[in-house]
Formats: sequence, structure tokens, C-alpha cells
Amino acid sequence: MVIKRECKQCGEEFTLTDSEMKFYNEKGLNLPKRCSECRNKNKNINNNEKDNIKEPNIKKVSTNNKSKTFRNIIIVALLLLLSFIGKVFNIDLDALNIGSILQSQQTGTVLEFRNDNLWEEHFIKHGSEFGYSTKEEYLQGANEVVASAYSKHKKEAEDGDDIYYDTENNEIVFVSEDGYIRTYFKPTDGINYYNRQ
Repeated sequence: MVIKRECKQCGEEFTLTDSEMKFYNEKGLNLPKRCSECRNKNKNINNNEKDNIKEPNIKKVSTNNKSKTFRNIIIVALLLLLSFIGKVFNIDLDALNIGSILQSQQTGTVLEFRNDNLWEEHFIKHGSEFGYSTKEEYLQGANEVVASAYSKHKKEAEDGDDIYYDTENNEIVFVSEDGYIRTYFKPTDGINYYNRQ
């Protein structure tokens, strides 16, 4: 059986053979309304459009990679410039400590005094400097200085203590190598005391 149809695109009459109709029916497709020449033309046009669509995406990806590379170069240059300025003006840019400070903030560890007697002694001696009414507030204040990203940090040369200094509030915390708070107070000569350690 052969069906004759008029092509909707070019107006020419075309025929569909039994095998063509069987193919379309088996695939669950409607019978074509265009002749095979018009279908092939449309197929080529669609393929060319797809190729044209892909090319701008390739150029865009390439452009994005170039901009990321340029951004990374700028970041490295700025870091080098900041490092140079830090050396010239003797500013302590302790970049290696940033990771450890961030790590201590993320783990949420709370530092404590070695024992309750030391905690009590230091609170009695220094708690009034801060206006704390309880030794728990005193301990929390020390931990805030240690956890603050704005606190200066360095190792004490003499015994390896970690020293954290909050320049804004003039608060200093000494932490032993094994992770206990040694003391927390407000130095009378401020940053100079921190710098001497």
C-alpha cells in the first residue's frame, strides 16, 4: 500500500511506502507531512543551528577560564604586595596562623585553666580588670580573645606559649603548649607588652 501526500513545505506531491509507514508506526511517530527532500533540508538547517549554538559556548568557557586565570594572578600580586608592605613597615602578617585560628574557631573547642585553683586565682587577680562578676565570664572572655580572627597571635620564644592579643580591647591570653590557659589580663603597656614577648 502506498499513500500519496502533498508536502506542506514545498507543495509537491510525495509518496510514503509500506516500509516507511511501518517505520513511523513502530516508533509511535506521526506520518510525515513533508517530502523527504524538505525533511533533509530541515535536518541540515537544524544541525547547522546546533553547531552555531555550541560555538559561542566554547568561546564563553574559554573566556571564563582566561578571566579566572587573570583574577588569580591579581590575587597573588596583591598578596605579594601586602607581604612587601608588611616587611617594609614591620607589620606582623602571620599568614600561617590564619589557618590554625580558623581551625580553632570551627572546632568550637573551649580552652580551660589547668585546674580550678588556678582558674579561681587568676579570676580573683584579674577579673575586676574586665568587670566580670563570675569566673565563668572570665573564662568565656579568654576564649573569645583566642577565637577572634582579629586577635594578634604569636609563639612566645621562651617557653612556646601561644599568645593572643586583642588590640582593640587591650586583652592578652597566654595558652600553654599543651592547650591550657595560663593567664588572661589587660597589660598596662598594651601592645608593647605583647611585642616584648
